[in-house]
Amino acid sequence: MSKEPGNKLVTGKDKLPFSNSAIQKWTPTYGDSKDRLKERPLDVPRDSHLKGLHLRHSKSTKKKDFILMFWFDKKQLRYNLGTFDIKEFDTKKLSDKLYKIVKDHTNDKGLWIKNPKITEKEKERTTIKTQIDEHQKKTLRETIEEFCKEGFPRGTRDGKLTARSCGYAKNFCTRQ
Repeated sequence: MSKEPGNKLVTGKDKLPFSNSAIQKWTPTYGDSKDRLKERPLDVPRDSHLKGLHLRHSKSTKKKDFILMFWFDKKQLRYNLGTFDIKEFDTKKLSDKLYKIVKDHTNDKGLWIKNPKITEKEKERTTIKTQIDEHQKKTLRETIEEFCKEGFPRGTRDGKLTARSCGYAKNFCTRQ
């Protein structure tokens, strides 16, 4: 038994089975309530990587989002895992994604040692190797200056460039 956001005690019967068909069929009734979102826990094994999984339904968009509720630094946090779509993001893909997250962010006892929200933000913030290589490429001006300093070497054959082309390049390098 656990508590739902509306301080209502949730029993095993109130939990939604963790299957594509049950999730697809579930549509909550809103009635006259002003709630825009309804949330329901999913019936998953307690000791699995799926514990703390909830399904949230939006009244306006009719979307169903998978929400992970976990404790970190003595606070209960929520992490949005994705929107349910039978073709794109179903229970199998959710289970695979959540397994990686739990493996990277929990210890051997199953306690959360890192916040997945922070990890996601840092992943977006850090640069990847291709961006670093692109940033380190030289500009055309820097390339020409290096070419002048090296004495106008030929690209494919030994020797220097002709006097005519060398003179043009020298005039170009001295203009600034």
